[in-house]
Amino acid sequence: MPLDKVDLKIKKVKKLLTILFVLQLLITLSGCQNSEKIEIEENGLIDVAALSPNINYFMGKSVLVRNDILEKIGARGFVLDKDQVFRGEKILVIDPSKNPLTFSNNKTPEVLVKGTVTKLNLNEIATKYDLTLDPELYRKYENKPVIIAKFIMLSPDPGDINDNVEFYNNKPLAIKGEVEAVTNHGLVILDEETIFGEKDLIVVQPKPRIEVHEDDTVIVYGVVRLLIPVELVQEYNLDWNSSTQEEIEIEYSQKYVLVANKIQVIEQESD
Repeated sequence: MPLDKVDLKIKKVKKLLTILFVLQLLITLSGCQNSEKIEIEENGLIDVAALSPNINYFMGKSVLVRNDILEKIGARGFVLDKDQVFRGEKILVIDPSKNPLTFSNNKTPEVLVKGTVTKLNLNEIATKYDLTLDPELYRKYENKPVIIAKFIMLSPDPGDINDNVEFYNNKPLAIKGEVEAVTNHGLVILDEETIFGEKDLIVVQPKPRIEVHEDDTVIVYGVVRLLIPVELVQEYNLDWNSSTQEEIEIEYSQKYVLVANKIQVIEQESD
């Protein structure tokens, strides 16, 4: 086995042990969460479960959340799950956009939502955004926390892409993961942030590129497409010469990649 692959396996084992330790710590701390101390990352990404215990703090503020859709309510609403190790509640999201996100009822996709936190006043929201909302569907959520979405994007885990490539192909996505490696050609290898994450996703970063490092946690916004180097060079003005294109094609033949239009660093590696 090549040494670089041995090193990668060792790194994954170390990562597994670290995640197990942190998970145990989170479970311990979740029983004594202090609502006065709210952990919000710089870009506003927070846990869904942090909203309801701290609703007064978040009221009227813009937040970024990411989790699975548990239930769709009418054409405009859906309920986001919460992380199980934290106390708190699931939260309702209302999409007032002209083209609300649609998906099959037999799927529970993970989504990234940016929006404003408020308490649900159905009549007020329906009037403000010119929406028709069935009161019976939303009755149990009245006066409870709700996020009025400014944007919603499908946000599958890196390993989900190749398993469902027909569904995700050419759709705008926001993928959260950990940087496993960065190549000389602007390729970023994105790993799942799960204990048993085995499937990586290749990210093509057209210029101007932002600097990312191994173990950074990022959200990559872009579209999934089949890796055909000559097409990518033409469409995104990549600086890949013929030799580089050939090398990439051999290494990643017939793989689907995420072509980034934005990379947002959530958490930087610690020195």
